[in-house]
Amino acid sequence: MSTDWKTLHQRATVIDLHAHMALKAALFHDGLLRHRRILSTISWPFHVRMTFDLLNLGQVDAVMSATYTLEEPLLRHAPLLHLLRVFMPRTWRHNVTPDYFSGTLYQLDALEKQTTIYNDNRSSAQRPARVVKSVAQLNAALNDGAIAVVHTVEGAHSLQGEQSGKTVAFPPSADAPAVAAELLRNLEILFERGVASLTLAHFYPNWIVAPCFQFPEAAFPLTRWRKALAEHDWTLGLSRIGEQVVQRMFELGMLVDLTHCTPAARVRIYELADQHNAGHLLLATHVGVTAINPSPYNLADWEVRWLADHGGLIGVIFMNYWLAPQAKKLGLDFIVRTIAHLIDVGGADHVAIGTDFDGMTDPPDDLIDSGQWPRLTQRLVAERGHDLGRKYSDDTIEKILGGNALRFLRSGWGKRT
Repeated sequence: MSTDWKTLHQRATVIDLHAHMALKAALFHDGLLRHRRILSTISWPFHVRMTFDLLNLGQVDAVMSATYTLEEPLLRHAPLLHLLRVFMPRTWRHNVTPDYFSGTLYQLDALEKQTTIYNDNRSSAQRPARVVKSVAQLNAALNDGAIAVVHTVEGAHSLQGEQSGKTVAFPPSADAPAVAAELLRNLEILFERGVASLTLAHFYPNWIVAPCFQFPEAAFPLTRWRKALAEHDWTLGLSRIGEQVVQRMFELGMLVDLTHCTPAARVRIYELADQHNAGHLLLATHVGVTAINPSPYNLADWEVRWLADHGGLIGVIFMNYWLAPQAKKLGLDFIVRTIAHLIDVGGADHVAIGTDFDGMTDPPDDLIDSGQWPRLTQRLVAERGHDLGRKYSDDTIEKILGGNALRFLRSGWGKRT
């Protein structure tokens, strides 16, 4: 017998593979403690769509919280960001001025500090929250009914410190042993700090990898996107230093996030994973599919099958620009359509959710923050198959909401205790 959708959502382990709690903790001293709804249905970098209150409201059990340190070329292509120096000097001082690695550590600290403040002031009706730094800590938090927050990092530029600097000519020279040593050292520091995964690419090339083009059309009026497009090359992939970093991640058991990587980079990472029997460490945390929206950012069907066959995982993003082939304000239709396509191509055991909330993205107007997560559960229960019965069983929906993500973390993340 099927369960009503509210009970199903309460019973499920709900996990978000990718959201920017650490970024908003670093931008605002109370970023995770107070919900900002200013202009909440448009793309606006100062929204906060994932507070502890909203996580309680949406009954979200675990979040993979990504840091993001602002890349230097973005200041040239999005000059309005210079206003941060005037209106948010503290944010500028801690997030823009330092080297990327120092800025990343600051964001990890900010997230942990605000988690402590929340726990010290929460009501008895609210669940505690824990930053968990190993599989054992994740299991304990979920068993205790706490919200589990897992550190992740977006953009391998975050590994760059004083030695490797903020500028990169891509592909970098193979003869950069000091740079490679710094990147690998900083990678291991992050892993020991409890960082579970690294998204290799972001907006701009780093020492490791080349990205897909960075600017959604919604951002064009606010950016020098033509200049950025002229400097972009979709054919670039993974550097030799990048291969060293990926192989070290395999050895550590640090999860490799393919999101934002060019198709050429993804192909090389699949080849490396095949060589090292490490397909179970690969995931794309916040993407769509090219069958619905033919962007190089999204996964082709052969990639979906490859990840499904090798134990990988795919998180569906909550952003219409990547999900839909045309501009839309409402997006649940395309979220569900993307989930259905992933299941049709690779089966139900590799599908998850990675909202990208608070990543300066524009979520659909019918699911704008983490408090509205139950709307997805309701919609999945409402879907009907050709026989007019429910399209998805309770078990399948629980896998999509977080069961697959939990299994993936438990089997792949190398930080066990």
